[in-house]
Amino acid sequence: MVYCFNAKAVKLLTVPCVGKKLMLSVSTGKKGAAQAVKKSAGTFKEHLTVAHYTVLMFSVIILAGTLLLMLPVSHKQPLSLIDALFTATSATCVTGLLTINVAEVFTGFGQAVIMILMELGAIGIITVSSLFLLMLGESVSMKNSSIIHDTFTASQRVNINRLVKRIVIYLLAFEVSGALLFAYLWWPELGFGSALFHGAFHAVSAFCNAGISTFADGLIGFDKDIPSSILFVVLLVAGGIGFLTIGELFDRLKLVFLSKKKRAENRWRWSLQIKVIMIYTFLSIAVSSLFILIFEEGNAHSGMPIEEQIVSSVFHAASSRTAGFSTVDISSFSDVSLYIFIILMFIGGAPVSTAGGIKVTTLAVIIGMGLSRIRGREKTDIMNRSIPEHTISRAVSIVFISIIVLVVSIFLLLITESQLNPIHINERGYFLSVLFEAVSAFGTVGLSIGITPLLSDYGKIIITLLMIMGRLGPLTVAMVVATGKREAHYQFAEEPIMIG
Repeated sequence: MVYCFNAKAVKLLTVPCVGKKLMLSVSTGKKGAAQAVKKSAGTFKEHLTVAHYTVLMFSVIILAGTLLLMLPVSHKQPLSLIDALFTATSATCVTGLLTINVAEVFTGFGQAVIMILMELGAIGIITVSSLFLLMLGESVSMKNSSIIHDTFTASQRVNINRLVKRIVIYLLAFEVSGALLFAYLWWPELGFGSALFHGAFHAVSAFCNAGISTFADGLIGFDKDIPSSILFVVLLVAGGIGFLTIGELFDRLKLVFLSKKKRAENRWRWSLQIKVIMIYTFLSIAVSSLFILIFEEGNAHSGMPIEEQIVSSVFHAASSRTAGFSTVDISSFSDVSLYIFIILMFIGGAPVSTAGGIKVTTLAVIIGMGLSRIRGREKTDIMNRSIPEHTISRAVSIVFISIIVLVVSIFLLLITESQLNPIHINERGYFLSVLFEAVSAFGTVGLSIGITPLLSDYGKIIITLLMIMGRLGPLTVAMVVATGKREAHYQFAEEPIMIG
């Protein structure tokens, strides 16, 4: 009699073996079964991709953060489980939306937990997953390394282990520098110890583009502190342009100062990715700042000196792309500026960065595809370079799924948050408040017109899921598209439909 071991079901079957099932004789006993289970576990492990590790690690970080925030040592005021989960998710997703006041509710230990969660979220889900594999004593596999490269890196082949180390080095360098500069600026007013703690927290929050503050009023009033505002903008932009961009900038600067002739010819040769990121980033900030400066002169910026208006305009243009800091009450901005904020929040920053949104590179690919089709070209061209079809497919998939997620989420919020209607209908408008909140959550930005603390429990759950999908979504969609390519061996009959 021969037994058949089904590796998927992990049980013995007294039926004839078929297909690719593992054959075990009666004499194999426990040893053979153990070997079969080990082989089954190995097979399961082989099917795990970076996307699976990403989702797993992200879930573990959020749950661990929630439990730590629920500890009595973490909060000095009563804290519900849903608010702890919301805060942990917002910090890990580097979003910044909060239903409670961090300065008033959490102790120093709780604020330190939030800072660690922001760090883990900022390093990047892909990096956390890679670090997790490395801590287990494993290098990133050829398959997963190829997926990471194809999805998130530029045209050149990148050593993933070296990339992870560089990300950590860049992150620490910017945050330590920012913390020391903030401490120096705030020392006279706060004292050394308090200035150092608040400086470290805000440096992490700024570079991570998290938008969370340990001050009771956030950064409201910092429009008069021009040096601090400029430092915030530098950290926000540095975190938003991405670690690969920072790395390439440093590499090119090294080549510029090298005198070797063999390297001189390549020192100004930038990759297409960094050119797209830098141009779209600074163009979006410059244009948005100009519009905000014009439309808020007699509104949110009323009574400000011109230099403060300029700094405030640049600050909010840079912050609304992904960070969520605000030196002026967001509800005081005009509808035109809020509309600009919504567009910037949806687009976000660069890949492999602390930013959210669909990313500027995705927008560039979509615009390039549209312009190429208008010119009658089948290939998508950007800056005299042709974009591969699989890259265009990922860009379209990310935009399509992002729009679907937002449409469904906004619809659900309009139902669950109907109690906000009489509260906000006269001030700003019920629909605009919900739309702004949803896009801010999905773009992991953290700006709000003021309805976040008023959300119902259902609304908090929806926003929590939106923050997770906003942080995981574009990454996971890109990886799923990269790993799920199957060549069809058949084609259906064509039939045209009318367009336009």
